[in-house]
Amino acid sequence: PNYLDAFRPLPSNPRLYSLKVRNNNLLLRNGIHILPTLEPWIATFNAWSIDVEGEFVRFEVQDIDNEVHPDPIFGHEAQVYVREGIPVYDPTTNLPIGDNLRIKFNFTTGTFIVVPPGKITGVGDKNTINPIEETPGWSII
Repeated sequence: PNYLDAFRPLPSNPRLYSLKVRNNNLLLRNGIHILPTLEPWIATFNAWSIDVEGEFVRFEVQDIDNEVHPDPIFGHEAQVYVREGIPVYDPTTNLPIGDNLRIKFNFTTGTFIVVPPGKITGVGDKNTINPIEETPGWSII
């Protein structure tokens, strides 16, 4: 399965998108016409700010070559590290001792491009007036 899909929620939780992307066109809809003058121009410049948020629903690392946990029948047991959104309980008393939070990440980056004019649909040629494009999960908190 695609664990980082920005366009579909997880089947087990329709409110959880594991990846969200927001694309903000900084120079509005069609960019800036440059070189040499405004009309006719020979290039268009555009820039975007891109915000990304995501989380891993379950993150697991297994060290199967670890000899710290010996087992007389199988040689040794794997050492396992798991992060997922569930509480942690003491195995002897069954009392809660903490939370095991999901791994979350977010970052902002930017990009820019210069393209020649023409009849071919290019960068910045959108049918929308809103300069911000978001994946479906962006507005879900």
